[in-house]
Amino acid sequence: MEGRILNSHLRVVDYAEHYHQRWSAFIDSIPEANLYHDILWKSIFEKTFAFNSRYLICIGLLDDIYGILPLFEIKDMFGKIYLVSIPFFTVAGVCALNNDVISKLLQRAKEIACSIRAQYVELRHLASRSIDGLLSRHSFATMRLKLHADENIVWKDSLNDKARNQVRKAQRSGLDAIIGPDELEGFYKVYAQNMHDLGSPAMPLAFFQNMLVKFVGRCSVLVVKHKGKTIAGMFLVKHKTTMFNPFASSLKKYNFLCPNNLAYWEAIKMSCRNGLSYFDFGRSTIGTGPFKFKLQWGAIPENLSYQYSLCKTSQMPICDAINNRYDLAIKIWKRLPIWVTNYIGPKIVRYLPEL
Repeated sequence: MEGRILNSHLRVVDYAEHYHQRWSAFIDSIPEANLYHDILWKSIFEKTFAFNSRYLICIGLLDDIYGILPLFEIKDMFGKIYLVSIPFFTVAGVCALNNDVISKLLQRAKEIACSIRAQYVELRHLASRSIDGLLSRHSFATMRLKLHADENIVWKDSLNDKARNQVRKAQRSGLDAIIGPDELEGFYKVYAQNMHDLGSPAMPLAFFQNMLVKFVGRCSVLVVKHKGKTIAGMFLVKHKTTMFNPFASSLKKYNFLCPNNLAYWEAIKMSCRNGLSYFDFGRSTIGTGPFKFKLQWGAIPENLSYQYSLCKTSQMPICDAINNRYDLAIKIWKRLPIWVTNYIGPKIVRYLPEL
């Protein structure tokens, strides 16, 4: 009865600065809330990309928070508008205490989408947290590795023979793994080159700089060097008991030295030594090479459900490593000189809502 009475007083309000601490406390208290629900992304995206944020809060009679929904307005190159929770990353979407709260937040998101003439609302959920009644696609999985305080147990019980052999090969090759914020520039050069090779625009350097500032003490830049030259790297962010790995890159011409494998193992070791419970490898299209690579480390796939409330469009987008409407653009991008993509990429990435 009490729950029903409280639910009758539910209302959705826009985020305001005085909710900052309560938002953070709410996601700390909810197991399904993850890194990408953190309120700090709001200022990072606003500062880096000038996105208009529409962060929603469902509150009760006493102003207690019952649910949240972070949203960003994104315009593509043709001026079409999209509401996404949240762009560029694996999973966010609705985080709420019950179905009534979910309904309230979705209703308000749909009202906003209609008022700004958006194509759709996209909610990036775990499949286990998907919402009935929404169109969904299931191309992706996120991959997580269970850690142990003793890294040797992870080495023996989680990594398969191929992963262990490739780490040993990297170690025999004389590669050095270094961790520190001073390595950001070296990491970024490798990241930008790797994105060029993949045919995708790179995030601006300011995006990573802003993350280092906002997530102070929670970010790590890990690089692998060969004779003093950075040839692989990761940008890591800690949240609760999980180390997230949203960005990892290596230079193709050094793949024979297995620097990427050494980077992953050093990141996993660091996470174990810091007492964390999980290492999050991030999103992959199910069945692709990156998906299979992560399986070698003992990472367990958890299916994602990208869900849509359609507004101006009549169909949800389909874009992943297998079905990609940008195939021609990718081929052209790979042929452009690196200095061109380094200049253009960070300026246009903000116009790609499907990343």
